[in-house]
Amino acid sequence: MKVKLNKLSLKLIIGVMVYSTGVSAISVPVYADETSGEIKTRQDPQEEAEKTHDQLIAPAFQTELEQRLNNISVEMDNAVGTILPVDYFNTGIKDFNYMHGSVAQIGFYTVFTEAPSYISGSGVDATGNYSVSFATNGRELVDIVVTQLKVVPANTVTTINLDLMIKTAFLQKGYVWNTEGPSYNINRNMKVLGSIKVTAMQDFTALDIIEEHELNLNEIFEPKTLFNGALNADGEALTYEQFIAAGGTVNSTVDTSVAGTYTVTFGLNNETKVSTVTVLNDLTTIDVVNLSIYQGSDWVAADSFTAATDKAGNQLDYNGFIAAGGTVSHNVNRDVPGVYPVTYTLNEVEEVVNVTVITDQTQTELQDVSLYVGQAFDSNAPFKNVVDKEGQPVKAADVDFYYINEEVTQELDTSKPGTHKVRIVILDGSGKWTYSDSATVTVKSDQTAVELQDVTLYVGDTFDSNAPFKYVVNKDGETVNAAEVTHYTINGEQTQELDTSKPGSHQVEIGILNALGEWEYSETATVTIKADETSIMTNDATIHVGESWDEADGFKTATDKTGAELTFAEFKAAGGTISHDVDTSVTGVYTVNYLLNGKTETATVTVLANETAVKAQAVTLYVGESWTEADSFQLATDKTGTELTFAEFKAAGGTVSHDVNTDKAGTYTVTYHLNGFEDSATVTVLENETSVAAQNVTLYAGETWSEKDSFKHATDKTGAELTFAEFKAAGGTISGTVNTDKAGTYTVTYHLNGFEDSATV
Repeated sequence: MKVKLNKLSLKLIIGVMVYSTGVSAISVPVYADETSGEIKTRQDPQEEAEKTHDQLIAPAFQTELEQRLNNISVEMDNAVGTILPVDYFNTGIKDFNYMHGSVAQIGFYTVFTEAPSYISGSGVDATGNYSVSFATNGRELVDIVVTQLKVVPANTVTTINLDLMIKTAFLQKGYVWNTEGPSYNINRNMKVLGSIKVTAMQDFTALDIIEEHELNLNEIFEPKTLFNGALNADGEALTYEQFIAAGGTVNSTVDTSVAGTYTVTFGLNNETKVSTVTVLNDLTTIDVVNLSIYQGSDWVAADSFTAATDKAGNQLDYNGFIAAGGTVSHNVNRDVPGVYPVTYTLNEVEEVVNVTVITDQTQTELQDVSLYVGQAFDSNAPFKNVVDKEGQPVKAADVDFYYINEEVTQELDTSKPGTHKVRIVILDGSGKWTYSDSATVTVKSDQTAVELQDVTLYVGDTFDSNAPFKYVVNKDGETVNAAEVTHYTINGEQTQELDTSKPGSHQVEIGILNALGEWEYSETATVTIKADETSIMTNDATIHVGESWDEADGFKTATDKTGAELTFAEFKAAGGTISHDVDTSVTGVYTVNYLLNGKTETATVTVLANETAVKAQAVTLYVGESWTEADSFQLATDKTGTELTFAEFKAAGGTVSHDVNTDKAGTYTVTYHLNGFEDSATVTVLENETSVAAQNVTLYAGETWSEKDSFKHATDKTGAELTFAEFKAAGGTISGTVNTDKAGTYTVTYHLNGFEDSATV
């Protein structure tokens, strides 16, 4: 197997001896069969090396040398004896001892769980510093890695001795050799000896570079651009990066900021090559100009470009400038006013100019226009805001494309009513046509009218100068107020003032201008001032505190200016007003003023104290007894303080509210109301405990009998026991007759408080 170290190609030959006590080792690669546990010979060690290469422990150094130990061997063919107890299940390195003849031998195994373990050992210092790593992989002892070998001169052979202690080998997990005999504990390590022979090989180093190269002034230069390829000492092709990694050198004197001739030297393994680099003078120039354009105008970078030359001084147009690598950078927005820098760059030569975008003030705003029949049309009238690119007003005479009803003309017929469409087209700052919206020209009829009417007023009335206007409108049919009329005459005098202090008649005449500015005069209207027959009559009133009073109560009658009689509602409708401060809750004398058409009449409202009083009394009775509203009435007085009987109380408007039920025991409330006053009392209905018991009596004709004889016992309403005398005193009665002179059966009934009981005699 070949591996590389600087200029050397090394062959690795490692001989291995396994030391025990006098037992020689044979040189065959071994592995443990996973099924039988037998030690077998591996037929293709190179194939196995490739299989396990990626699983090696990677060395920690840049230069590495790898070699599989293909000649490891263990002599076990004649092993006899008994294996010491083996731990089959714990992962780790285990030793065991066995006998070979009469000589004690050592064996070792590794117990695996999921994956094999990696074990490292150290080599001794021979001709250089290096280390050795062991790894278990699959089911066998595998690779050794040797690193940091000492580099030897070319054309020499050097041997590096190995003196190592191997501390691992393998038996399949759970497997033991079938051997017999006594066991002995001996040295647990097995020694491996070997050597590495290093031989120098032929050097194939070669360089391929560009020998001559030209650069422009300040052009970026990398030596890598001169490198075509290289071979290392083993004849392997190298990229530029591999060339540098293999120790290649580059020495450059190139300075692209100064014109001149420079050298670049490449070297590898005593091989050198030189390239010549020429830096040329730069004759680049750029000629550009500032421009101003109107908003929306077309502009491209070529518009500001005049001329340019390349590095060699060749003349360039704009396309040639771009083809030579020229660039233009800008953020010109033709639609937004502002100053925009534009940068032209070629071969690191830079020129900056400005493109100024000027606001295009072009406007074509029209407005609707109204004319009247016969009035001349002014073609400028529809122009509301028509200005050119500089904001200067544009006159209709300067507009070539002026359309009326889609015909190019500025003439309009105003001889009859109608509507007409006007639009215009003018050029904006960018040379593009700007179109207006359509405006409407309306030719209207003259609606001027001056129709007056007669007016009647009464002495003292205020004259309204608009009152004679029946139908007075201007040219547009809008109502005209007297305040807008300059020609207004009363009795031939220019005035709008009229004296209404006495009866009489007055003549009114007006004049207004029509649509053509001509005066139109009205017919004469008459304003008649009549005598005022307004009258008011009132009623005084006397009431008591709490009683109601209304403004209508103080109104008796009235007449309007014409003498027509008015009801209170008509008085109000005619503009009559009432002013007062009557408060019916407070005693006093109040004045009420009734006003109509400037005339006033007064009424007096006297509010007296209200001496109404109501007093109720509590009553107690028994179930079944009678009760009336008069029973709980104690006393009352009317508003004047006059005492009232219950009947007079009722006649005076007194009311009683209650829910008394004498058939059911309970406490009830009864309330007496009069003139906003009230008083309440309770009616208590008690249970009636009256009882009566009679007894039968038997006697003989001629014997004596009295009502007391058939009376057994009784109780009054409160349940108190009564004697016969008390029964009678409490209102008890007896019905029925007994004739003791005549034999027979007689019925006697005892009555008390609605209760009764009967007995026979």
